[in-house]
Amino acid sequence: MIFTNTLTKKLVCLLIFTFNSFLGFSQTTPTWKNNFPKIIHGAKTIDIAVKTNNATKVYYAVYKNDQNILSPSSVKTAALSIGNGNLQKNGTLTILGDSAFVNLTGFTDNSTFYVYLTAENGTILSSNSFKQTIILPKKQLELSYTSNPALGDGNLHGYLLYYPEEYYKNPTKNYPLMIVLHGIGERGTLNYGNLKRHGPAKLVDGGRDFPFIIATPQTYIYAGSWSKLVVNEFLDKMILENRVEVSKIYMTGFSMGGAGTLSYAAGYPNKVSAVVPISGWSSGGMCNLTNVPVWGFHNNNDGTVQAIGTINAINNINACQPPPVVTAIQTIYPNGGHDAWTKTYNGSAGHDIYTWMLQYSKSFNSNPGVLPIVSAGANKTLTLPTNSTTLFGSATDPNGIIVTYSWTKISGPSATMGAQNIASLQLSNLQIGSYVFRLTVTDNSGDTSFSNVTITVVPEPNVAPIANAGLDKTLIGLQNSVNIIGIGTDSDGTIVSYSWKKLSGPSTITLGALNTSTLSLSNIGVGTYVFRLTVTDNDGEVDFDDVSIIRSSTGSVNSAPTANAGTDKN
Repeated sequence: MIFTNTLTKKLVCLLIFTFNSFLGFSQTTPTWKNNFPKIIHGAKTIDIAVKTNNATKVYYAVYKNDQNILSPSSVKTAALSIGNGNLQKNGTLTILGDSAFVNLTGFTDNSTFYVYLTAENGTILSSNSFKQTIILPKKQLELSYTSNPALGDGNLHGYLLYYPEEYYKNPTKNYPLMIVLHGIGERGTLNYGNLKRHGPAKLVDGGRDFPFIIATPQTYIYAGSWSKLVVNEFLDKMILENRVEVSKIYMTGFSMGGAGTLSYAAGYPNKVSAVVPISGWSSGGMCNLTNVPVWGFHNNNDGTVQAIGTINAINNINACQPPPVVTAIQTIYPNGGHDAWTKTYNGSAGHDIYTWMLQYSKSFNSNPGVLPIVSAGANKTLTLPTNSTTLFGSATDPNGIIVTYSWTKISGPSATMGAQNIASLQLSNLQIGSYVFRLTVTDNSGDTSFSNVTITVVPEPNVAPIANAGLDKTLIGLQNSVNIIGIGTDSDGTIVSYSWKKLSGPSTITLGALNTSTLSLSNIGVGTYVFRLTVTDNDGEVDFDDVSIIRSSTGSVNSAPTANAGTDKN
């Protein structure tokens, strides 16, 4: 159909525009709604959530290298192209209503990526493209801490820490925690490679994901066993520093770590919800585990730690009266030597210990109102120049877990306080005076207790000055005047005054400049005189020294005789 009449053409165009508008095909420039786009990420995933005005599609492109500023058309072209080494992820989101979402996976952890977005309405692109730089964390963090000697062993410890992907994306949600205790061959000081040789840490390093926070501490290189105190300090640290669901705390370990798992659970049964000891043994106290589900594993032909170690532990738990709430179970593989943990942790033996643990939760606060027990440590006195110290607090809860620590200064001069939300407090720049610091702890039921500690800072003891009145002198002949040069020194301050006085001797003498370092004497009569120099330092400390002056005669000065033996003769 050909329109020749101008009026007819205008009417047809108006009808088409009206029809398109009626069907929602208005070609307005798309825009983002407030607070969008939102891009959140874990260690290996990136989520893109968008809400728009008028858009029908959103194009995205994720680059490994920064592309600086990309125009909307460039973003669209990249989104529709075939990905390459630099273009990591790309695609198109179809807007439903006003929003769309995509979860992108397969990124390399501990890397930086650049996300570009642009929206489209029909054929009209948004005025500007959207760009956000994403820094993905390391999937398994390599961290360290120094143990509090009042709570642990005082040594430097390394540990690995893994967060589930969702941990990063849900900042208000708490997650289960699994503590993994290694064997004797993995001991070390910041030797993270050792920690990744076995267990869940090895699986995480190989790409496996878990629904737990996984913490793998490393014990001291010379430790012959796991200390319950060190493990408990580490567990409390994990609770304080991470979003831990305290009703879902689990522990597992292999070999020495299997024994350590049983030992810790027997010592702190109210803090773990279930435990899986592998190739371990018990050191007693198994009836403390009647409220802790236990699943033990061992190889029957283990020549390093005999399987009876696990068998006895499980049997002893089940023989307790009253019996365990959940019957302790054991899996004894027919062979495999000492290593019963690899097939248990990776599931190749057909057992899912992770799902088994997660079914159990710890119930707390069976005695509501029971307050936590807290100590801020012993009072201290510091002597300047020492003006820093560390306070070592501690706390336990009879029916739960300590979830927060808080240090405050109640009184005293100014001071610099370190981290105030952990059990220990580092103090520096302390001034002369008395301080009171308070440690307040809160348990998982919200009950609080506090303890105060006093720090007294005293000045450095003053070092007394040293007076030196000089050497004794003898005046002979007509000499009847002299200056005595005294010296005053102070190793920790300054000399602020000098004072001379005559202690003994004839009265026929004139003294001058008595309040200076140099004493002037004149009209000295025959006799022996003693003078004292007293010096005072800036702290008020004094010292003195005496000097003697002797005048032996009032006659002329004696001249030596002259001898003459005569002239030489032949």
